[in-house]
Amino acid sequence: MEASSSDEDNEDDPANEDNEDDPALFEDLFGEASDASASHPSKAEAAPTKPRPPASPAKAAAQALTIGSLKKAMNAVFEGGLDLASTTLGQVRALLETNLGLEAGALEELRDVVKNLLSEKINEMQGVEDDGSDEESQDEEMDMQEDADDIKTWPLQKLRDTLENLGMEGDGDRATLIERLGPMQASAAPVGPIEYWEVVNKKVAVREAKDKASSALAGKRMGAIVHARRQDDWLALANEPGFMLISVGEQVLLQKKDEADISIESYEVVYKKVAVRAAKDKSSDALGAKTKGEEVRGRREDDWLVLTDEPGFMLIAVGDQALLQTAKEKAESAVKLCSETGRK
Repeated sequence: MEASSSDEDNEDDPANEDNEDDPALFEDLFGEASDASASHPSKAEAAPTKPRPPASPAKAAAQALTIGSLKKAMNAVFEGGLDLASTTLGQVRALLETNLGLEAGALEELRDVVKNLLSEKINEMQGVEDDGSDEESQDEEMDMQEDADDIKTWPLQKLRDTLENLGMEGDGDRATLIERLGPMQASAAPVGPIEYWEVVNKKVAVREAKDKASSALAGKRMGAIVHARRQDDWLALANEPGFMLISVGEQVLLQKKDEADISIESYEVVYKKVAVRAAKDKSSDALGAKTKGEEVRGRREDDWLVLTDEPGFMLIAVGDQALLQTAKEKAESAVKLCSETGRK
């Protein structure tokens, strides 16, 4: 398989001019003469020449294509949000024909070429061709197996973000960062189940450690709901770093709430990719991302969804563009779309 590289790199590399910019490339590689010369060189030389019938407009247009132009079109199709789970090879060819401005069926004779380019693109996306095992690919793999209670499974970026949020040094390799976070995890060892708690005091600090003298990372105001695990007189927050004191003497600061009393709903990602952020701020660090079709559970706070089953926050919409929708909202959008289509 070809080594994957960007189309821009291919175009800027003079060494590729003879390979990808020659309009006769497909004829050379996949034409009858090429087949003959590959299997019987002598026959190819001795074969009598005779006039060939003129190519149809669609076939002529396809033969004039280059590998580079097909790769560009393939990239554009994927960037448009191609769903591989429900798309056939024939549909991919049709999308390529539309992107290239070709007639329907123009790429039929090049189906094997399209199939090979599609396989190459999928392998490139999955990192099969990247033997470097860089930090980014390792992080993506770790993210699939992440355990919120085990820092050894956290992505490298999450380790860095957590340390920086705690005011600690975030540089170094994975082993170094895990070693720095070790004492924090030990102090945050799970004790009780993760539950919902409501702030019932005017304001309660979120502290770096289970110590009233430790640094305050933030504060929660009365009425705020937190998702946390009880550890003695403290709550270890589940959606963000930090600890909150449950009471001071007879003064109650937080009270446990039943999930039934809190509006927890399931949402579907309806945009191609939506970030999971560390705070309710579009400029905050991205902890990960959810792709179209995935379901998440959470509690709505203004324009944000506070995730229930994992740390983080997701923006529900940007202007008129919905990013997440409940099943009811999705059905209403479908009805509205049908109604608008019927009026046109």
